[in-house]
Amino acid sequence: MNYKDLVNEVKKQTGEKYEVCSDIVNGYEKYCEDEIKRPFKKEVDEHMIEWVSSYTKHDNQTVSSVLTVLITLVRKEVKSKIPFMK
Repeated sequence: MNYKDLVNEVKKQTGEKYEVCSDIVNGYEKYCEDEIKRPFKKEVDEHMIEWVSSYTKHDNQTVSSVLTVLITLVRKEVKSKIPFMK
C-alpha cells in the first residue's frame, strides 16, 4: 500500500479530511524517528497521542482516532508481507 492509498484508507475509516489524516500520518512518521523504540507498541498510548497532537496541532481525539486506524492498517500490511509475524 503506498502513502496515498494508506491516507485514503485512514480517511475512509475515520471520516476525517485527507489533509488531517496526512498531517497525522506525517506526524507519526516523525514520532517514529524521534521515539525509536515506542512505535513498536501494539496499541496507541497517551504519550504517542500527546506527541503527535503537539507536533500536528490537531486535537487529541482526532489524533487518537487516526492513529488507531493507521497502526491497525500498518500492522495488517506488515503481517501480510512477513508470514512468521503474529
